[in-house]
Amino acid sequence: MHSLLKGPGVRIAMLLAASGSFCALCLPAKAQLYTSYVFQGTSNGNTPLRFTGTNFVGVVDAPLPLTGLTPNYHFNNAKEVYANPTNGVTTTFTASAAAASRGNWTSGMSDFGAVTNGYNPGPSNVGTTNPPFGYYVQSTFGSATQVTFLSPTSPVTFAQAHMHWSVSGTSNTTLGTALPRIDFAVTTNPVDSVFDIFDKSVVANPMEGFGFGKYSYDVPISIGQAQNFLFWSSTFWEVDPADLPGTPQDFSGQIDATHTFDLSSIDLVDQNGDPISQWSLVDTKSGVTLWNQNGRVAAVPEPGSIGMMAGAFLTGLGIFSRSLKRRQQI
Repeated sequence: MHSLLKGPGVRIAMLLAASGSFCALCLPAKAQLYTSYVFQGTSNGNTPLRFTGTNFVGVVDAPLPLTGLTPNYHFNNAKEVYANPTNGVTTTFTASAAAASRGNWTSGMSDFGAVTNGYNPGPSNVGTTNPPFGYYVQSTFGSATQVTFLSPTSPVTFAQAHMHWSVSGTSNTTLGTALPRIDFAVTTNPVDSVFDIFDKSVVANPMEGFGFGKYSYDVPISIGQAQNFLFWSSTFWEVDPADLPGTPQDFSGQIDATHTFDLSSIDLVDQNGDPISQWSLVDTKSGVTLWNQNGRVAAVPEPGSIGMMAGAFLTGLGIFSRSLKRRQQI
């Protein structure tokens, strides 16, 4: 069983429980780690708002592969049915989700959710599951990678890195919220989990962004010293208890961010703000050069399978919308 806990004003939260063969505490500090999963969950309406997983596929704090892409995770048209014996109404929650890494600090994902005959059961039914008090579909990819900036030409030890991000895609909802989220931070502290990016004792000032657009992150770095790049990306569709209608209705949400969460550029400057002409960013564990002054060294592949999955989501949304219109006309 998996559970997501809502924080005040936060549209995505840490994974609190996860079964499986991976143990974050069993891995050495500063190991390259990744977390990637797709999640379908519902809420029982209790406070604090918690989404309990009805469907979970993925891994938490697994060793990050040094070559090749991490596995893609997805489920398609997962369905949960809730029959309320009191009023005879049957509520159906259908979800699809996909997440994939496309390279270092680059990912793509997509979510789709649809509910037929969804409604708020009222305060007397808090704690029951006929029907749920909220709906949640989420896809995520995050990583913790130890890297080192090197420069054969710069005499400075300390520099400033200006990092630029792009989050692109589309979303469409008839109820609830559908958004992407991106978080990034650089730290020299020991890292035990990808979720350290949400720990203020480890990361004081992370970059945090909701919605499509451009983001930037400026951080002082030490050339020649190992540092941790903490990266988190996710998309989600969420319907909270306050969003739900009082009588049964059909509603849906979709978000497509398969093209993509992307670290688009890194500018390295010295203490005077002058560009450092030659530098490289090296994976500390493997010695592989990931970036240099000309940009990303390894090409980012097209997200083939996840792109097809997004197409399936859009098709499903169209079918659901047409069904909804027919129901409204009857």
